[in-house]
Amino acid sequence: MAQPQQQSRRERREQARSARLEAEREASAAATRRRRLTRLGGAVVLAAIIVVAAIVISSNHASPGAPKAGQKAVGGDLAKAEFGGIPQHGDTLGNPNAPHTLLEYGDLVCPACKAYSDTIIPTVVQDYVRTGKLRLQFQAFQFVRPWSQLAAQYAWAAAEQDKMFEFAKVWYTNQGDEGTNYVNDAFARKIAAAVPGLDADKLIRDSRSAKVKRQAAATLQSFNARGLNQTPSFVGGTTGGTLANVDLGGSTDSAKAAIDKLIGG
Repeated sequence: MAQPQQQSRRERREQARSARLEAEREASAAATRRRRLTRLGGAVVLAAIIVVAAIVISSNHASPGAPKAGQKAVGGDLAKAEFGGIPQHGDTLGNPNAPHTLLEYGDLVCPACKAYSDTIIPTVVQDYVRTGKLRLQFQAFQFVRPWSQLAAQYAWAAAEQDKMFEFAKVWYTNQGDEGTNYVNDAFARKIAAAVPGLDADKLIRDSRSAKVKRQAAATLQSFNARGLNQTPSFVGGTTGGTLANVDLGGSTDSAKAAIDKLIGG
């Protein structure tokens, strides 16, 4: 009779320990996000507001944020302008033979990742990827919230159709409240509908595939192995060589300085 009670107590201790560790992880992730957003600074936040306002005014669409029932996702034209004409395969944007590579670890639910997508990544794409100096990789994984996992699977599913960068851009443009689980097939379909040439039915099917789940899991493993602790995080170096951690800072100027140093420009 004593043995079952002892086992039950052990189970309760393990459950309490697991709950504590998860709470600590979420608290650490929240603190990291706050630090990352603070580093972006007031100027970058203002720039993001200006960019968003310009998009809204010029396209006559609703304000950014998760589309409500009956609303379409916006940002397709923005993604087309940013990435149009650039070679793309899987998780890689740009000339596959570019001499240097910059890899971003990102979470589609992460507000700081959206801020980088709005204000810094467009300059990286325009000045370095389009010119063939750099190829850019984007690898999505679960970091800030449990529902980030499914969001990452959608991103990797878009990579199966060589549309990962457009999909991520439109997702960030329509990103919902981090604290609300808006990530589901219906939302993913709205994002896919705003990306020309992206098959939404295939995206949903592929998002549940073993291959896509392995890619998201491998990204998390790689992120942890590098000792990284915030999103977005970047690594870079010579294409085909060993990649090292790269700090892009919180502005386009600091990002360009870091990349110039990386490529020896």
